[in-house]
Amino acid sequence: MQSRNKFLDDMSQLMTNAMGVAQGAKTEAETAFKVWLTAGWPTAIS
Repeated sequence: MQSRNKFLDDMSQLMTNAMGVAQGAKTEAETAFKVWLTAGWPTAIS
């Protein structure tokens, strides 16, 4: 069923975009953590 209410359509789009941003941030954080563990961690201790 498709909504014809512009407000609900806009809110749905906003939530979809927010989830995309959150997923991107999660991926970036995971990548940074993996790089830190493999390359940065030994130098961070010494």
